[in-house]
Amino acid sequence: MNKLLMCVLALALAGAASVTAQRGQPPFNGPFTAPVLGYEIVRTYPHDTSALTQGLLYQNGFLYESTGERALSSLRKVELATGKVVQRLNLDPMQQTEGLAELNGRLYTLTLRGGFGTIFDKESFIPVSKFTYSAPTDGAAPQSQWAIAFDGPQRMIITGPTQYMYVYDPATMKEIERITVKDGPNEIGRLDELEMINGELWINIYQTPRVAVVDPKTGVVKRWVDFSGIVGPDGKALMPVQPEAIADHVLNGIAWDAQGQRLFVTGKNFKQIFEVRVKPRSS
Repeated sequence: MNKLLMCVLALALAGAASVTAQRGQPPFNGPFTAPVLGYEIVRTYPHDTSALTQGLLYQNGFLYESTGERALSSLRKVELATGKVVQRLNLDPMQQTEGLAELNGRLYTLTLRGGFGTIFDKESFIPVSKFTYSAPTDGAAPQSQWAIAFDGPQRMIITGPTQYMYVYDPATMKEIERITVKDGPNEIGRLDELEMINGELWINIYQTPRVAVVDPKTGVVKRWVDFSGIVGPDGKALMPVQPEAIADHVLNGIAWDAQGQRLFVTGKNFKQIFEVRVKPRSS
């Protein structure tokens, strides 16, 4: 093998390794023990196709949404019925915004890297403060982080490409514990957008149409919800595992209406928000 060919091969392998590190370990290793449920669509609502959804939550008739990509990241308040963006704040163009969570009238957003995020007043979208945390590293570089949720006022959960839920005390931003998400003996990676629903943590698994319903204290997957068939931004139904080529056009958004007991899902650049009802999966 000549030197030029060896150099080309080395560069290609380095690029592939970089992509793998960013996207994390494969999400499934199977077989699994937790039951798998299906869904039915109750109603659909319009969704802005320019929104690369990173975080989603519902309160008092409105969706709150964080969107990603550098120079395009934003924090939004969206009227559910019409999809109209009634309030918007464009975020730091040098950073990519990721997940979104609410605690005590304040909205918390993450950045992709760097181990920090911003806290906003929920009504005005005025930044209140920033927070930093000891972000895990991938070699020498800080590991990317994707999602945030609270399973109590003293427990902030942050997830990313790995199988770990990192739990922090929001008062000190010190790591309390590190919990591995598992179905039986199998570790589940690529833990994306999060939503707490009736004491359980619902987790989008990146590049798949599956949501893991997890015990936030143990990391045990209690059941799965398979959203295969939900229509993506190109009008095509989501397949069981998403091809790498359309990595950004995937299911990524869970919101829960606690008062109305309604569940909403969407994805990156999707045309619709789907109100869904979980049910046994048809064979």
